[in-house]
Amino acid sequence: MDKKVRWGVIGCGGIARSRTIPGMLMAENAELISVMDLSMETAEAVREQFGALKAYDNAEDVLRCDDIDAVYIATPVFTHLPLTKLAADHGKHVLCEKPLGLNADEALEAVEYCRSKGVLLSVDLMMRFGTHIVNMKNAVTAGEIGQVVSGDSRFSCWVPNACWATNLERAGGGPLMDMGIHLIDLMRFVSGMEVTDVTAMNERIAFDDPGYTVEDSSTIIMRMENGAQFVVFTHFNIPDTAGKWTLNLYGTRGRLLGDKIIGQIDEGSLWELALKEGEDDFFMEPVEGNRIGKEIISEFGNMYTENITRFGNAILCGAEDYIDPMECVKDQRVIDACYRSSREGRSVKI
Repeated sequence: MDKKVRWGVIGCGGIARSRTIPGMLMAENAELISVMDLSMETAEAVREQFGALKAYDNAEDVLRCDDIDAVYIATPVFTHLPLTKLAADHGKHVLCEKPLGLNADEALEAVEYCRSKGVLLSVDLMMRFGTHIVNMKNAVTAGEIGQVVSGDSRFSCWVPNACWATNLERAGGGPLMDMGIHLIDLMRFVSGMEVTDVTAMNERIAFDDPGYTVEDSSTIIMRMENGAQFVVFTHFNIPDTAGKWTLNLYGTRGRLLGDKIIGQIDEGSLWELALKEGEDDFFMEPVEGNRIGKEIISEFGNMYTENITRFGNAILCGAEDYIDPMECVKDQRVIDACYRSSREGRSVKI
């Protein structure tokens, strides 16, 4: 591919440096031009590490450059909306880390502002491109487990010390906002259903640092369009090695069990048990050539590369199969309702 999107990166923290920039360099339609961090030392180190042409310590310096078509924003959540609007003001397309804002209103403002400026906006909900996530969605769409009636997902990490991610004003929330957004998004995506009601419990259980102003544990129940109940668990207080990252769906004719199919790396195992057509007994012999009770094997890839490639194709030639930022707005409406449910001790309609 001759034509490439010329990228600038705003924010050179962990996710950009460890995942997104390496994924960007693998995309055939992407070229890394500049990187920016508030620390010039960090920006220079990242520029040298990945072969970028320029390094800056001010976002507006990146956006003024004519040799940039799009920017990837990987800064704390409270900066997402103002930086997205600033990029749009300079005519740059934007790929923003999730969430798009501190709440759904900010997320929608980002979407509408970019539309008004004629630039494209997308969000790094890259787990949609996970191999087993796609396998799971295809199985549900094909009706392999019948009508979906139940689901659960779990995602956790260890964040014991106060930082921007544990500050309510800077992050907008704790594990529900940081990791739960992926699970809510994936369960909507895989099931093909929207959330109608939520009931949530968000608590700070393990950490009492005064700077820790978000929950460290979250459990939410989502009622889906057909009445199915999905449960999402997220935690900042479970050590990484003890955590279990799962996504499971159950239907009237079977189940899909995904072990470690969520996360920053495309990996894990997806197991399926489904009834043979016309049978109503699970204890039948395996269906010939099918995947009853066996792992679904596929070739893994790089989710960040896929996300950047699709958004790049949208910028270059108008392709429409990139992640619509309104999907993030829908996710954040669910999250807003969950925090309201927890505060008020009741179910909340979306």
